[in-house]
Amino acid sequence: MRPTPLNALSVRDQLAGRRVLLTGVTGFLGKVWAAQILMELPEIGRITVLARGRRGEHAVERVERLLGTSPALRPLRARHGAGLSDFLAGKIDVLPGDVGEPLAGVDPAAITRLEGEIDLVLHFAGLTDFQPDPLAALAANTHGALHVADLAVALGAPMLHVSTAYVAGRRDGEIEEDLDPTLSPLGDRFDPVEVLASLEAELAEIGLGQPQRKARIDRAQEHADRLGWPNLYTFSKALGERLLAQREGLNLTIARPTIVECARTSPFAGWNEGVNTSAPLAWLISTPFRDFPSRAHHHFDIAPVDLVSRGITLIAADILAGRGGGVFHLGTSGSNPVSYGRIIELTGLANRRRLREAPDVAAWERVLVPHLDPVAVDADHRPLWHVTRLRKGLDRARKVFEKADEGRLPPALRDTAGSALKTLRKKGVKKTAETARLLRRIETMLELFQPFVHDHDYVFCNDRVRALSASLPESERAPFAFDAETIDWRDYWYNVQYPGLWVWSIPLLRGERAPLDALPEPPLRLSRAAAPALAVAGSQA
Repeated sequence: MRPTPLNALSVRDQLAGRRVLLTGVTGFLGKVWAAQILMELPEIGRITVLARGRRGEHAVERVERLLGTSPALRPLRARHGAGLSDFLAGKIDVLPGDVGEPLAGVDPAAITRLEGEIDLVLHFAGLTDFQPDPLAALAANTHGALHVADLAVALGAPMLHVSTAYVAGRRDGEIEEDLDPTLSPLGDRFDPVEVLASLEAELAEIGLGQPQRKARIDRAQEHADRLGWPNLYTFSKALGERLLAQREGLNLTIARPTIVECARTSPFAGWNEGVNTSAPLAWLISTPFRDFPSRAHHHFDIAPVDLVSRGITLIAADILAGRGGGVFHLGTSGSNPVSYGRIIELTGLANRRRLREAPDVAAWERVLVPHLDPVAVDADHRPLWHVTRLRKGLDRARKVFEKADEGRLPPALRDTAGSALKTLRKKGVKKTAETARLLRRIETMLELFQPFVHDHDYVFCNDRVRALSASLPESERAPFAFDAETIDWRDYWYNVQYPGLWVWSIPLLRGERAPLDALPEPPLRLSRAAAPALAVAGSQA
Protein backbone atom coordinates (compact mmCIF):
# COMPACT_ATOMS: atom_id res chain seq x y z
CA MET A 1 0.00 0.00 0.00
CA ARG A 2 1.29 3.45 -0.88
CA PRO A 3 1.32 5.96 1.99
CA THR A 4 -1.13 8.84 1.84
CA PRO A 5 0.73 12.07 0.91
CA LEU A 6 1.04 14.66 3.67
CA ASN A 7 1.93 18.32 3.72
CA ALA A 8 5.66 18.96 3.62
CA LEU A 9 7.51 18.19 6.86
CA SER A 10 10.96 19.60 7.63
CA VAL A 11 12.70 17.86 10.53
CA ARG A 12 15.25 20.68 10.76
CA ASP A 13 12.60 23.39 10.97
CA GLN A 14 10.57 21.55 13.60
CA LEU A 15 13.42 20.46 15.92
CA ALA A 16 15.76 23.46 15.62
CA GLY A 17 15.96 25.20 18.98
CA ARG A 18 13.57 22.71 20.62
CA ARG A 19 14.05 21.18 24.05
CA VAL A 20 13.32 17.46 24.44
CA LEU A 21 13.08 15.62 27.74
CA LEU A 22 14.37 12.10 27.15
CA THR A 23 14.06 8.95 29.26
CA GLY A 24 16.00 5.75 28.59
CA VAL A 25 19.20 7.26 27.21
CA THR A 26 21.10 4.45 28.95
CA GLY A 27 19.36 1.90 26.69
CA PHE A 28 20.24 0.76 23.17
CA LEU A 29 17.68 2.75 21.18
CA GLY A 30 17.83 5.80 23.45
CA LYS A 31 21.60 6.13 23.01
CA VAL A 32 21.37 5.78 19.25
CA TRP A 33 18.61 8.36 18.99
CA ALA A 34 20.48 10.93 21.11
CA ALA A 35 23.75 10.37 19.24
CA GLN A 36 22.07 10.42 15.83
CA ILE A 37 20.12 13.60 16.50
CA LEU A 38 23.22 15.41 17.80
CA MET A 39 25.18 14.26 14.76
CA GLU A 40 22.58 15.11 12.13
CA LEU A 41 20.76 17.96 13.86
CA PRO A 42 23.18 19.90 16.10
CA GLU A 43 20.80 22.86 15.89
CA ILE A 44 18.43 21.12 18.31
CA GLY A 45 18.00 23.28 21.37
CA ARG A 46 18.68 20.92 24.25
CA ILE A 47 18.18 17.31 25.35
CA THR A 48 17.28 17.00 29.02
CA VAL A 49 18.06 13.43 30.07
CA LEU A 50 16.03 11.95 32.91
CA ALA A 51 18.22 9.38 34.70
CA ARG A 52 18.70 7.79 38.09
CA GLY A 53 21.86 7.12 39.99
CA ARG A 54 22.96 3.60 40.72
CA ARG A 55 25.19 1.89 43.30
CA GLY A 56 26.37 5.12 44.85
CA GLU A 57 26.95 6.74 41.45
CA HIS A 58 25.20 10.08 40.94
CA ALA A 59 22.78 10.31 38.03
CA VAL A 60 24.99 12.83 36.22
CA GLU A 61 28.12 10.73 36.72
CA ARG A 62 26.31 7.63 35.46
CA VAL A 63 25.20 9.33 32.24
CA GLU A 64 28.68 10.79 31.73
CA ARG A 65 30.22 7.32 32.08
CA LEU A 66 27.69 5.51 29.89
CA LEU A 67 27.85 8.08 27.09
CA GLY A 68 31.59 8.48 27.46
CA THR A 69 32.27 4.79 26.82
CA SER A 70 29.45 4.01 24.39
CA PRO A 71 30.37 3.13 20.80
CA ALA A 72 27.19 4.99 19.79
CA LEU A 73 29.11 8.25 20.19
CA ARG A 74 32.03 7.34 17.93
CA PRO A 75 30.92 9.63 15.06
CA LEU A 76 30.52 12.53 17.51
CA ARG A 77 33.97 11.84 18.97
CA ALA A 78 35.46 11.80 15.49
CA ARG A 79 33.79 15.10 14.63
CA HIS A 80 34.49 17.03 17.83
CA GLY A 81 37.65 15.40 19.19
CA ALA A 82 38.79 17.06 22.40
CA GLY A 83 35.87 19.47 22.11
CA LEU A 84 33.27 16.73 22.56
CA SER A 85 32.75 17.42 26.26
CA ASP A 86 32.10 21.11 25.63
CA PHE A 87 29.72 20.31 22.78
CA LEU A 88 27.71 17.80 24.82
CA ALA A 89 27.63 20.07 27.86
CA GLY A 90 26.01 22.68 25.64
CA LYS A 91 23.40 20.24 24.35
CA ILE A 92 22.68 17.73 27.16
CA ASP A 93 21.77 18.22 30.76
CA VAL A 94 20.83 15.56 33.29
CA LEU A 95 17.65 15.66 35.36
CA PRO A 96 17.86 13.22 38.29
CA GLY A 97 14.76 11.08 38.61
CA ASP A 98 13.29 7.58 38.50
CA VAL A 99 10.38 6.55 36.26
CA GLY A 100 9.32 4.08 38.94
CA GLU A 101 8.33 6.96 41.22
CA PRO A 102 5.37 9.39 40.94
CA LEU A 103 6.10 12.21 38.49
CA ALA A 104 9.13 10.13 37.47
CA GLY A 105 10.88 11.03 40.72
CA VAL A 106 11.53 14.61 39.62
CA ASP A 107 11.80 17.20 42.35
CA PRO A 108 8.69 19.49 42.37
CA ALA A 109 10.90 22.57 42.27
CA ALA A 110 12.53 21.28 39.08
CA ILE A 111 9.12 20.72 37.52
CA THR A 112 8.19 24.31 38.32
CA ARG A 113 11.38 25.60 36.70
CA LEU A 114 10.93 23.42 33.61
CA GLU A 115 7.21 24.02 33.11
CA GLY A 116 6.64 25.48 29.67
CA GLU A 117 10.32 24.96 28.75
CA ILE A 118 10.01 21.38 27.42
CA ASP A 119 8.64 20.98 23.89
CA LEU A 120 8.40 17.17 23.87
CA VAL A 121 8.73 14.28 26.34
CA LEU A 122 10.25 11.27 24.58
CA HIS A 123 9.87 8.10 26.66
CA PHE A 124 12.20 5.22 25.75
CA ALA A 125 12.75 3.75 29.23
CA GLY A 126 11.35 0.32 30.03
CA LEU A 127 12.13 -3.24 31.00
CA THR A 128 12.67 -5.51 27.97
CA ASP A 129 13.00 -8.92 29.64
CA PHE A 130 10.42 -11.29 28.20
CA GLN A 131 9.61 -13.05 31.46
CA PRO A 132 10.62 -10.79 34.34
CA ASP A 133 9.27 -10.59 37.85
CA PRO A 134 5.84 -9.01 37.22
CA LEU A 135 6.49 -6.53 40.01
CA ALA A 136 9.44 -5.13 38.04
CA ALA A 137 7.62 -5.28 34.69
CA LEU A 138 4.58 -3.42 35.97
CA ALA A 139 6.74 -0.86 37.78
CA ALA A 140 8.77 -0.06 34.67
CA ASN A 141 6.44 -0.64 31.72
CA THR A 142 3.03 0.17 33.16
CA HIS A 143 3.36 2.51 36.13
CA GLY A 144 6.58 3.96 34.72
CA ALA A 145 4.80 5.05 31.55
CA LEU A 146 2.03 6.63 33.63
CA HIS A 147 4.52 8.46 35.83
CA VAL A 148 6.23 9.93 32.77
CA ALA A 149 2.81 10.87 31.38
CA ASP A 150 1.99 12.72 34.61
CA LEU A 151 5.31 14.54 34.28
CA ALA A 152 4.54 15.48 30.68
CA VAL A 153 1.15 16.90 31.69
CA ALA A 154 2.75 18.83 34.56
CA LEU A 155 5.31 20.29 32.14
CA GLY A 156 2.66 21.10 29.54
CA ALA A 157 4.39 18.98 26.88
CA PRO A 158 3.20 16.27 24.44
CA MET A 159 4.46 12.73 25.02
CA LEU A 160 5.94 10.31 22.49
CA HIS A 161 5.79 6.88 24.10
CA VAL A 162 8.02 4.15 22.63
CA SER A 163 6.30 0.79 23.05
CA THR A 164 6.62 -2.43 21.00
CA ALA A 165 4.73 -3.72 17.98
CA TYR A 166 4.30 -7.04 19.76
CA VAL A 167 1.58 -5.63 21.99
CA ALA A 168 -0.42 -7.13 19.11
CA GLY A 169 -0.33 -10.32 21.17
CA ARG A 170 -1.65 -13.66 19.93
CA ARG A 171 -2.83 -12.60 16.49
CA ASP A 172 -1.90 -13.24 12.88
CA GLY A 173 -1.91 -11.32 9.63
CA GLU A 174 -1.94 -7.59 9.00
CA ILE A 175 -1.71 -5.47 12.14
CA GLU A 176 -3.10 -1.96 11.72
CA GLU A 177 -1.71 1.16 13.35
CA ASP A 178 -4.43 1.64 15.94
CA LEU A 179 -5.28 1.16 19.59
CA ASP A 180 -8.57 0.23 21.25
CA PRO A 181 -7.84 0.54 24.99
CA THR A 182 -10.50 -2.00 26.02
CA LEU A 183 -9.96 -4.68 23.35
CA SER A 184 -7.71 -7.69 23.98
CA PRO A 185 -5.76 -9.47 21.22
CA LEU A 186 -8.34 -12.28 21.44
CA GLY A 187 -11.16 -9.84 20.71
CA ASP A 188 -12.61 -9.71 24.22
CA ARG A 189 -13.54 -6.50 26.03
CA PHE A 190 -11.80 -5.76 29.32
CA ASP A 191 -11.06 -2.87 31.66
CA PRO A 192 -7.29 -2.33 31.94
CA VAL A 193 -7.71 -0.48 35.25
CA GLU A 194 -9.54 -3.45 36.76
CA VAL A 195 -7.09 -5.98 35.33
CA LEU A 196 -4.12 -4.11 36.79
CA ALA A 197 -5.76 -3.70 40.19
CA SER A 198 -6.78 -7.37 40.31
CA LEU A 199 -3.34 -8.60 39.29
CA GLU A 200 -1.52 -6.43 41.81
CA ALA A 201 -3.85 -7.53 44.61
CA GLU A 202 -3.15 -11.18 43.76
CA LEU A 203 0.60 -10.57 43.63
CA ALA A 204 0.46 -8.94 47.06
CA GLU A 205 -1.37 -11.99 48.44
CA ILE A 206 1.30 -14.31 47.03
CA GLY A 207 4.05 -12.28 48.67
CA LEU A 208 6.65 -9.80 47.52
CA GLY A 209 9.83 -11.66 48.45
CA GLN A 210 12.31 -13.49 46.24
CA PRO A 211 11.05 -16.99 47.25
CA GLN A 212 7.64 -16.15 45.78
CA ARG A 213 9.03 -14.91 42.45
CA LYS A 214 8.05 -17.97 40.39
CA ALA A 215 4.54 -17.97 41.85
CA ARG A 216 4.20 -14.29 40.92
CA ILE A 217 5.37 -14.97 37.36
CA ASP A 218 2.95 -17.87 36.98
CA ARG A 219 -0.01 -15.85 38.27
CA ALA A 220 0.75 -12.86 36.04
CA GLN A 221 1.18 -15.16 33.04
CA GLU A 222 -2.28 -16.59 33.72
CA HIS A 223 -3.71 -13.07 33.32
CA ALA A 224 -1.65 -12.50 30.16
CA ASP A 225 -2.72 -15.83 28.62
CA ARG A 226 -6.38 -15.21 29.36
CA LEU A 227 -6.28 -11.91 27.48
CA GLY A 228 -3.99 -13.04 24.65
CA TRP A 229 -0.46 -11.83 25.42
CA PRO A 230 2.34 -14.41 25.22
CA ASN A 231 4.64 -13.02 27.90
CA LEU A 232 4.90 -10.48 30.69
CA TYR A 233 6.89 -8.00 28.60
CA THR A 234 4.18 -7.53 25.98
CA PHE A 235 1.45 -7.73 28.64
CA SER A 236 2.95 -4.98 30.80
CA LYS A 237 3.67 -2.78 27.75
CA ALA A 238 0.12 -3.29 26.47
CA LEU A 239 -1.37 -2.32 29.84
CA GLY A 240 0.82 0.78 29.81
CA GLU A 241 -0.42 1.77 26.35
CA ARG A 242 -4.05 1.30 27.29
CA LEU A 243 -3.80 3.26 30.51
CA LEU A 244 -1.94 6.07 28.74
CA ALA A 245 -4.70 6.24 26.12
CA GLN A 246 -7.23 6.79 28.91
CA ARG A 247 -5.15 9.45 30.72
CA GLU A 248 -7.06 12.73 30.57
CA GLY A 249 -5.21 15.84 29.50
CA LEU A 250 -2.34 13.92 27.85
CA ASN A 251 -1.24 14.73 24.29
CA LEU A 252 -0.11 11.20 23.39
CA THR A 253 1.58 9.57 20.41
CA ILE A 254 2.76 5.95 20.44
CA ALA A 255 5.67 4.52 18.44
CA ARG A 256 5.85 0.73 18.15
CA PRO A 257 9.19 -0.64 16.92
CA THR A 258 9.42 -4.27 15.85
CA ILE A 259 12.61 -6.32 16.47
CA VAL A 260 15.39 -3.75 16.82
CA GLU A 261 18.73 -5.10 15.63
CA CYS A 262 22.19 -4.06 14.41
CA ALA A 263 22.72 -0.60 12.98
CA ARG A 264 22.79 -0.36 9.21
CA THR A 265 25.08 2.67 9.03
CA SER A 266 24.76 4.81 12.19
CA PRO A 267 26.68 5.08 14.46
CA PHE A 268 28.49 2.49 12.32
CA ALA A 269 27.52 -0.68 10.49
CA GLY A 270 26.84 -3.65 12.78
CA TRP A 271 26.69 -1.97 16.17
CA ASN A 272 24.38 -3.62 18.67
CA GLU A 273 23.90 -3.68 22.41
CA GLY A 274 22.45 -6.52 24.47
CA VAL A 275 20.98 -9.88 23.48
CA ASN A 276 18.12 -9.75 21.02
CA THR A 277 16.07 -12.20 18.97
CA SER A 278 18.74 -12.91 16.35
CA ALA A 279 21.66 -13.67 18.66
CA PRO A 280 20.44 -17.15 19.75
CA LEU A 281 19.71 -18.00 16.10
CA ALA A 282 23.20 -16.95 15.02
CA TRP A 283 24.92 -18.80 17.85
CA LEU A 284 22.95 -22.03 17.44
CA ILE A 285 23.63 -22.17 13.72
CA SER A 286 27.36 -21.83 14.50
CA THR A 287 27.16 -25.24 16.24
CA PRO A 288 26.20 -28.68 14.88
CA PHE A 289 22.63 -27.76 15.83
CA ARG A 290 20.69 -27.42 12.56
CA ASP A 291 16.97 -27.23 13.35
CA PHE A 292 15.67 -23.79 14.29
CA PRO A 293 12.11 -23.76 15.71
CA SER A 294 10.32 -21.37 13.38
CA ARG A 295 8.07 -21.43 10.32
CA ALA A 296 10.00 -20.68 7.14
CA HIS A 297 7.26 -18.61 5.49
CA HIS A 298 6.56 -16.38 8.51
CA HIS A 299 7.66 -12.75 8.36
CA PHE A 300 10.73 -11.78 10.37
CA ASP A 301 10.12 -8.10 11.10
CA ILE A 302 13.60 -6.90 11.87
CA ALA A 303 14.43 -3.18 11.88
CA PRO A 304 17.98 -1.78 12.10
CA VAL A 305 18.27 0.45 15.15
CA ASP A 306 19.23 3.51 13.09
CA LEU A 307 16.12 3.05 10.91
CA VAL A 308 13.95 2.96 14.05
CA SER A 309 15.75 6.04 15.36
CA ARG A 310 14.98 7.91 12.14
CA GLY A 311 11.34 6.93 12.51
CA ILE A 312 11.28 8.33 16.04
CA THR A 313 12.74 11.60 14.76
CA LEU A 314 10.11 11.85 12.02
CA ILE A 315 7.29 11.26 14.52
CA ALA A 316 8.78 13.82 16.90
CA ALA A 317 8.88 16.40 14.10
CA ASP A 318 5.29 15.57 13.20
CA ILE A 319 4.20 16.13 16.82
CA LEU A 320 6.04 19.44 17.00
CA ALA A 321 4.34 20.47 13.76
CA GLY A 322 1.03 20.13 15.59
CA ARG A 323 0.04 16.75 14.19
CA GLY A 324 1.12 13.37 15.54
CA GLY A 325 -1.23 11.38 17.76
CA GLY A 326 -2.28 7.74 17.46
CA VAL A 327 0.03 4.82 16.69
CA PHE A 328 3.04 4.49 14.36
CA HIS A 329 4.62 1.12 13.54
CA LEU A 330 8.38 1.17 12.99
CA GLY A 331 9.14 -2.04 11.17
CA THR A 332 9.85 -3.54 7.77
CA SER A 333 7.30 -6.32 7.11
CA GLY A 334 4.78 -3.83 5.74
CA SER A 335 7.05 -2.50 2.99
CA ASN A 336 10.11 -4.77 2.61
CA PRO A 337 9.28 -8.21 4.02
CA VAL A 338 11.76 -11.00 4.67
CA SER A 339 10.96 -14.51 5.91
CA TYR A 340 12.50 -16.63 8.66
CA GLY A 341 13.43 -19.22 6.06
CA ARG A 342 15.49 -16.66 4.15
CA ILE A 343 17.16 -15.37 7.33
CA ILE A 344 18.07 -18.90 8.46
CA GLU A 345 19.58 -19.58 5.02
CA LEU A 346 21.60 -16.35 5.13
CA THR A 347 22.77 -17.14 8.66
CA GLY A 348 24.09 -20.49 7.49
CA LEU A 349 25.99 -18.84 4.63
CA ALA A 350 27.42 -16.16 6.91
CA ASN A 351 28.53 -18.80 9.38
CA ARG A 352 30.41 -20.66 6.63
CA ARG A 353 32.35 -17.49 5.89
CA ARG A 354 33.11 -17.00 9.59
CA LEU A 355 34.45 -20.55 9.84
CA ARG A 356 36.71 -19.93 6.84
CA GLU A 357 38.08 -16.65 8.13
CA ALA A 358 38.10 -16.74 11.95
CA PRO A 359 41.53 -17.69 13.36
CA ASP A 360 40.23 -19.38 16.55
CA VAL A 361 37.89 -21.97 14.98
CA ALA A 362 38.53 -25.62 15.82
CA ALA A 363 39.51 -27.89 12.94
CA TRP A 364 36.46 -30.14 13.36
CA GLU A 365 34.19 -27.10 13.08
CA ARG A 366 35.80 -26.02 9.81
CA VAL A 367 35.30 -29.51 8.39
CA LEU A 368 31.89 -30.49 9.77
CA VAL A 369 29.67 -27.44 10.29
CA PRO A 370 29.78 -25.99 6.72
CA HIS A 371 28.19 -29.20 5.43
CA LEU A 372 25.21 -28.96 7.79
CA ASP A 373 22.59 -26.63 6.31
CA PRO A 374 20.29 -25.01 8.89
CA VAL A 375 16.54 -25.36 8.40
CA ALA A 376 13.33 -24.10 9.98
CA VAL A 377 11.38 -26.86 11.74
CA ASP A 378 7.93 -27.16 13.23
CA ALA A 379 8.38 -26.85 16.99
CA ASP A 380 5.02 -28.56 17.52
CA HIS A 381 6.54 -31.81 16.29
CA ARG A 382 10.12 -31.51 17.56
CA PRO A 383 10.24 -28.82 20.25
CA LEU A 384 13.91 -27.89 20.77
CA TRP A 385 14.87 -31.53 20.18
CA HIS A 386 18.39 -30.84 18.93
CA VAL A 387 19.13 -28.25 21.62
CA THR A 388 18.10 -30.63 24.38
CA ARG A 389 20.05 -33.52 22.83
CA LEU A 390 23.16 -31.39 22.43
CA ARG A 391 22.95 -30.19 26.04
CA LYS A 392 22.56 -33.75 27.33
CA GLY A 393 25.54 -34.82 25.23
CA LEU A 394 27.62 -32.08 26.78
CA ASP A 395 26.57 -33.20 30.25
CA ARG A 396 27.79 -36.72 29.42
CA ALA A 397 31.06 -35.35 28.00
CA ARG A 398 31.63 -33.34 31.17
CA LYS A 399 31.28 -36.50 33.27
CA VAL A 400 33.81 -38.26 31.04
CA PHE A 401 36.29 -35.42 31.55
CA GLU A 402 35.67 -35.49 35.30
CA LYS A 403 36.64 -39.17 35.40
CA ALA A 404 39.84 -38.60 33.42
CA ASP A 405 41.96 -38.66 36.59
CA GLU A 406 45.69 -38.67 35.98
CA GLY A 407 46.04 -40.78 39.13
CA ARG A 408 44.56 -43.71 37.25
CA LEU A 409 47.34 -43.77 34.68
CA PRO A 410 49.94 -46.52 34.90
CA PRO A 411 53.07 -45.32 36.73
CA ALA A 412 55.07 -45.45 33.52
CA LEU A 413 52.73 -42.89 31.88
CA ARG A 414 51.94 -40.76 34.91
CA ASP A 415 55.18 -38.77 34.83
CA THR A 416 55.07 -38.12 31.08
CA ALA A 417 51.34 -37.72 30.42
CA GLY A 418 49.85 -36.94 33.81
CA SER A 419 50.28 -33.18 33.63
CA ALA A 420 48.81 -32.98 30.12
CA LEU A 421 45.84 -35.13 31.13
CA LYS A 422 45.20 -32.94 34.18
CA THR A 423 45.19 -29.82 32.00
CA LEU A 424 42.90 -31.51 29.46
CA ARG A 425 40.52 -32.61 32.20
CA LYS A 426 40.23 -29.11 33.70
CA LYS A 427 39.72 -27.47 30.32
CA GLY A 428 37.22 -30.11 29.22
CA VAL A 429 35.14 -29.88 32.40
CA LYS A 430 35.11 -26.07 32.23
CA LYS A 431 34.26 -25.87 28.53
CA THR A 432 31.49 -28.47 28.56
CA ALA A 433 29.93 -26.99 31.69
CA GLU A 434 29.99 -23.47 30.23
CA THR A 435 28.48 -24.61 26.93
CA ALA A 436 25.77 -26.63 28.68
CA ARG A 437 24.83 -23.58 30.75
CA LEU A 438 24.68 -21.51 27.58
CA LEU A 439 22.43 -24.08 25.92
CA ARG A 440 20.08 -24.06 28.91
CA ARG A 441 19.87 -20.29 28.51
CA ILE A 442 19.27 -20.68 24.76
CA GLU A 443 16.49 -23.20 25.45
CA THR A 444 14.77 -20.69 27.71
CA MET A 445 15.15 -17.87 25.19
CA LEU A 446 13.82 -19.96 22.30
CA GLU A 447 10.78 -20.95 24.34
CA LEU A 448 10.11 -17.26 25.07
CA PHE A 449 10.67 -16.26 21.43
CA GLN A 450 8.51 -19.07 20.04
CA PRO A 451 5.26 -17.02 19.87
CA PHE A 452 7.01 -14.49 17.63
CA VAL A 453 9.21 -16.70 15.43
CA HIS A 454 6.93 -19.72 15.14
CA ASP A 455 3.39 -19.48 16.46
CA HIS A 456 2.21 -16.24 14.84
CA ASP A 457 2.83 -14.49 11.54
CA TYR A 458 2.66 -10.70 11.84
CA VAL A 459 2.67 -8.09 9.10
CA PHE A 460 2.91 -4.67 10.71
CA CYS A 461 1.52 -1.84 8.58
CA ASN A 462 3.93 1.10 8.51
CA ASP A 463 2.00 3.50 6.26
CA ARG A 464 2.09 6.43 8.66
CA VAL A 465 5.85 6.72 9.07
CA ARG A 466 6.33 6.11 5.34
CA ALA A 467 3.97 9.01 4.64
CA LEU A 468 6.04 11.24 6.92
CA SER A 469 9.19 10.11 5.13
CA ALA A 470 7.66 10.88 1.73
CA SER A 471 6.79 14.40 2.90
CA LEU A 472 10.42 15.34 3.63
CA PRO A 473 12.19 17.86 1.42
CA GLU A 474 14.78 16.28 -0.83
CA SER A 475 17.64 17.76 1.22
CA GLU A 476 16.49 15.91 4.36
CA ARG A 477 15.86 12.45 2.97
CA ALA A 478 19.42 11.19 3.28
CA PRO A 479 19.69 11.81 7.05
CA PHE A 480 16.06 11.38 8.14
CA ALA A 481 14.04 9.20 5.72
CA PHE A 482 12.48 5.96 6.96
CA ASP A 483 13.84 4.02 3.98
CA ALA A 484 13.04 0.42 4.90
CA GLU A 485 12.32 -0.43 1.27
CA THR A 486 15.99 0.18 0.33
CA ILE A 487 17.35 -2.57 2.60
CA ASP A 488 18.98 -5.40 0.64
CA TRP A 489 18.42 -8.24 3.11
CA ARG A 490 21.22 -10.41 1.80
CA ASP A 491 23.79 -7.63 2.04
CA TYR A 492 22.49 -6.40 5.42
CA TRP A 493 22.37 -9.84 7.03
CA TYR A 494 25.55 -11.24 5.51
CA ASN A 495 27.79 -8.18 5.84
CA VAL A 496 26.28 -6.16 8.70
CA GLN A 497 23.93 -8.01 11.04
CA TYR A 498 25.70 -11.35 11.39
CA PRO A 499 29.22 -9.95 11.89
CA GLY A 500 27.79 -7.38 14.29
CA LEU A 501 26.16 -10.06 16.43
CA TRP A 502 29.47 -11.87 16.84
CA VAL A 503 31.14 -8.72 18.14
CA TRP A 504 28.41 -7.15 20.26
CA SER A 505 25.79 -9.73 21.27
CA ILE A 506 27.05 -13.31 21.21
CA PRO A 507 29.82 -12.59 23.76
CA LEU A 508 27.04 -11.69 26.21
CA LEU A 509 25.41 -15.09 25.65
CA ARG A 510 28.69 -16.69 26.67
CA GLY A 511 28.84 -14.63 29.85
CA GLU A 512 31.51 -12.29 28.46
CA ARG A 513 31.42 -8.53 28.02
CA ALA A 514 31.06 -6.66 24.78
CA PRO A 515 33.83 -4.13 24.14
CA LEU A 516 33.39 -0.53 25.24
CA ASP A 517 35.33 2.54 24.19
CA ALA A 518 37.91 4.15 26.43
CA LEU A 519 36.80 7.14 28.46
CA PRO A 520 37.49 10.29 26.44
CA GLU A 521 40.08 12.90 27.32
CA PRO A 522 39.01 15.29 28.62
CA PRO A 523 36.21 13.31 30.35
CA LEU A 524 32.61 14.27 29.68
CA ARG A 525 31.18 16.91 31.97
CA LEU A 526 27.42 17.29 31.52
CA SER A 527 25.19 19.93 33.04
CA ARG A 528 22.55 19.43 35.71
CA ALA A 529 19.04 20.36 34.62
CA ALA A 530 16.95 23.14 36.15
CA ALA A 531 19.28 24.23 38.96
CA PRO A 532 22.46 22.93 40.63
CA ALA A 533 20.63 22.65 43.96
CA LEU A 534 18.34 20.01 42.46
CA ALA A 535 21.11 17.71 41.25
CA VAL A 536 21.17 15.54 44.37
CA ALA A 537 17.41 15.23 44.86
CA GLY A 538 16.02 11.97 43.51
CA SER A 539 19.31 10.91 41.99
CA GLN A 540 19.41 7.51 43.65
CA ALA A 541 17.06 4.71 42.64
